[in-house]
Amino acid sequence: MDVDRVSELILDPVLSCLYVARCYGSTTGRLQQHLHWPRHLTVDERGWLFVADCGNDRVLLLDEKLRLRRVMLSELEGVKQPWRLCFIAETGILAVGSVTGSVALFLVVGGKTSKKKK
Repeated sequence: MDVDRVSELILDPVLSCLYVARCYGSTTGRLQQHLHWPRHLTVDERGWLFVADCGNDRVLLLDEKLRLRRVMLSELEGVKQPWRLCFIAETGILAVGSVTGSVALFLVVGGKTSKKKK
């Protein structure tokens, strides 16, 4: 499996093999369409994915067809090496855990994020 992509795999029950239905990301890099060491993902109530793009210090939002919708969080919001994600739909809170062990909480409302105040 290519570690620089997020892919939807389909199991063909007749042939007993996997094939890629769709994917996002290409070679390792820093361009918008690149992923660099994606570590974790979580899904919202629409079936859209938040992807922790650890090597690029950002969290991406992909729709159900794995098309990039936007960069949700980046170093500008204090995200550094995101490692784990958890989205709680009832509250709109996205928890972002980093390689260093810190966790930041963000409120996601209408596709926009803001840092949750303590």
